[in-house]
Amino acid sequence: MPDNLAQLYENMAMLLRSGIPILRAVQLSAKGMSNHIVQIFDQIHRQMQQGDDFSKCIQSYPKFFDSLDCIIIQCGELSGSLDEAFEQLAQWHRYRPHLEKFSTGKAIEMFNLSRFCRVFSMLYRAGVPAAKTMELALKAVNSPILYRHLAGGLNAARSGAPISTGFSSKLPEDFLQLWKIGEQTAELETMTRRLSQLYWQQALSHMEALEEWIPKMAYILLLLGILFAGLLFFLSR
Repeated sequence: MPDNLAQLYENMAMLLRSGIPILRAVQLSAKGMSNHIVQIFDQIHRQMQQGDDFSKCIQSYPKFFDSLDCIIIQCGELSGSLDEAFEQLAQWHRYRPHLEKFSTGKAIEMFNLSRFCRVFSMLYRAGVPAAKTMELALKAVNSPILYRHLAGGLNAARSGAPISTGFSSKLPEDFLQLWKIGEQTAELETMTRRLSQLYWQQALSHMEALEEWIPKMAYILLLLGILFAGLLFFLSR
């Protein structure tokens, strides 16, 4: 499933960037896929012809599209950056199996921070009010702990204060510093985009390091097991 979604989202991003209208992109993106996927996209196409947005249509297929996908696509529609939203989802689903298999809480936090910053950047660039931008960006966070650390920013935005004043001090120091610089220089959209790229790369590096070390650790444990068994045999003689 993740590979199918990654390919579908990559196709959608490429087609939209080529100037293909979204209705036509929906028709073309599922070509060559399984009959089940083609049928889903045919139904989505028919719904969109009746005036529904893509994000609304896919909510009818919760077993295929998860809620986070719906949120990010909705943000792409609101910001006029639908191609960017599809590209982000393609990256996420391409790496998701590795993330679930190898990564730790730290890598998951980095992926979530990256996604939060990317959604915030898209909406903020489109002129969506700060409070609404924060509200939607928070929905893209799939970590209860990280959500709590970020949620104070929404209250700050609603009161008219800088968003960073509501963030928890438990967030990474570089995140807090760069966000404040973005606010002070009126370059918050640019800074949040950079933060998204930064945490995406850090998450991938962390995950790749784990993938490299896990087989080595398994080999070491196997050797230790053999040595321990040999020691027990020697002592029992």
